[in-house]
Amino acid sequence: MSANGTQPGNIDENQAKHALVSSWFLGPRAENLDVLEKLFSQALKRQRDTRVELADDESDKYFFITEDMKKLDIYKQSIHRLSKNSTDLSGKLAKHSVPFWSPRYNAHMNMDTTLASIIGYMSTMIYNPNNVATEASPFTTEVERQVGQELSEMLGYNRQDENPAPWGHITCDGSVANLEAIWATRNLKFYPISLKLAIEEGPLKFLSTVEPPFKVETCNSGSKEFMQLTIKELLNLTPSTVLSIPTLLGEKYSISPGFLQDALRPFLVQTTGKDVLERKLEINPGKYMICATKHYSWPKGGAISGIGSENFVDVNVDNEARMNPKDLRTKLDECISNNTPIFGVVAIMGSTEHGACDPLAEIIKIRNEYQEKKGVSFAVHCDAAWGGYFASMLWGRDGRGPGDIPYVPAMPLNPYTKTQLEALKDADSITIDPHKSGYINYPAGGLCYRDGRMRYLLTWTSPIVFHPGDDKGSMGVYGVEGSKPGASAVATWLTHQSLGLDQEGYGRLLGEAIFSCTKVCSILTSLLIAEYPSMG
Repeated sequence: MSANGTQPGNIDENQAKHALVSSWFLGPRAENLDVLEKLFSQALKRQRDTRVELADDESDKYFFITEDMKKLDIYKQSIHRLSKNSTDLSGKLAKHSVPFWSPRYNAHMNMDTTLASIIGYMSTMIYNPNNVATEASPFTTEVERQVGQELSEMLGYNRQDENPAPWGHITCDGSVANLEAIWATRNLKFYPISLKLAIEEGPLKFLSTVEPPFKVETCNSGSKEFMQLTIKELLNLTPSTVLSIPTLLGEKYSISPGFLQDALRPFLVQTTGKDVLERKLEINPGKYMICATKHYSWPKGGAISGIGSENFVDVNVDNEARMNPKDLRTKLDECISNNTPIFGVVAIMGSTEHGACDPLAEIIKIRNEYQEKKGVSFAVHCDAAWGGYFASMLWGRDGRGPGDIPYVPAMPLNPYTKTQLEALKDADSITIDPHKSGYINYPAGGLCYRDGRMRYLLTWTSPIVFHPGDDKGSMGVYGVEGSKPGASAVATWLTHQSLGLDQEGYGRLLGEAIFSCTKVCSILTSLLIAEYPSMG
C-alpha cells in the first residue's frame, strides 16, 4: 500500500504474490524489523503478565526480587555486567556470523528463516518446554503432534484413507531422523524372528498348538501357519503384516499387549542384539541399498545401530546423479542369491551435492515386483531432508491434489521430479527437515511413518499395538532423543500456519527458489560457454 493507505496501481498477480513472500521474512536489509520488534514485544509482555497472574495471590505477599534489592550496588554491578556481556556478544555475532540471509551469499546450503519461525522459537523459548514428556510440555507436545500430521499429509500419506494412520514428529536433525528410520527398519525385520523364538522357547509356546492355528499373510504365497514359515519367509513379511501381528494375536487369542511384550522381550533384537539372533538362526547380516550420493549420516547410522557401515551398499548413479534402477536390481539379486536379508532401499529426494531425486516411483515398482515374483520384501525409506517441502507444490489450497489444478506457483517442478514427489505416499518412512527447505530455525529435523504403528518399534514401553489414549500421550518416547526443545515444534507449526503447506504458501516460496536457481545456473552456463565455446 502507498503512504496514504491505498493500493499502488498496475500491480499484477505475480507482483502481489511476491509481496506476499516478502512478508514472510525479516529481509536482507531488515526491512521487516518493525514487525519482529512488535511481535516479540507482545510475547515479552504476555510472559510478564503470565508470571504476574500466577504470583498475584492474596495469600502470597512475598516478592522474590524487591525494589530494595535493585538499589544494592552488587545487584547493579551484576546487571551492568550482563548488559556489557550481552552488548559484546551482539557485536561478535554481527561481526563473525555467516550472513545466510544475504542473497549475495551462496557458499552454504542455508538461507534466511521466516519471521514466524523466529518469533515462534523466541516466544516459546522463554517458557522452556521440554517435549520429552507431556507433563513438561502440555501445549508444545500437542503442537509437535499436529506438525507431524501436517508433514505427513503434505507428503501424501493417507490423505484419503485413515487406515493405516500416519505419524510424524520433530527430531533435532535429519541425521537423527535417518538413524531412527534405520532403527525401526532393523527392529521390523527381526520382529517375526523374535516371535518365532518366543513361541519355541518362551511363554508363547501355546501358540504352537493352538486351534485354530495362528496364520499370517506371506509375501507372495497367501496365508500360512506362522510356525510353518521358513526363515526366509519370516524375514520377508511385508511391513504391514508385521505391524499387524500384535493386533491379530490380541483379537484371535486374547493375548494382552503387556503379556505379549513381556513374553517377547528376552528375544527381541533390542534385548539380544542382532548378532545373537543371526548366529542362532544362521542368518546372514542384512543390507541396505542406498545411492552412492548418500549423506554421511547413513553409514554413521549403520555403525550406531550395529548393522555396520559396510552393509550399506552403494548403488551406482546415472548421468543425472540419480540412483540407477538397473544397478539396484543387480545388487538386490546378489543379496537374494546369497540369502542375504534386505532391510530396505533408501531413495534420496534432493541429494546434498546435486539436489538430485532418485527414481522413487521406479523403486516402489521394483519393491512391489520383488514381493510378488520373488517373495522378497523390504522397506522403502525416503531421505527427503532437503526435498520434502517441495511436495507442497503438488497441493492446492482447497485440498485438491496433483492433476486437479495447475501446480505452477512461480516456476514449476519438472515432470520427472513431480512424479517422484507424487510417489512419496508409497514409501514406508520419510525424513524431512523443516530447518532446510522449510526455512525454520535450527534444530528442526523430522521423520514421518506411512503406518504410524512403526513408532512403537522404537519405544521400550509399548508393543507394536495401538493403545486407546496413545494419541494423547508423549511424543518423546518414540525416538532417539531425550530432552528436546518445544520451541522447535512451535517454530515449525507457526510457519506452517502462517504460510500454508500448499501451492499458495510454501509452493510459491519454493517455486521462486526454483526460478532463481535456474536463472543463476543459466547465467553461469552462459559465462562458461562464452569463455569455452566448445561447451556450447
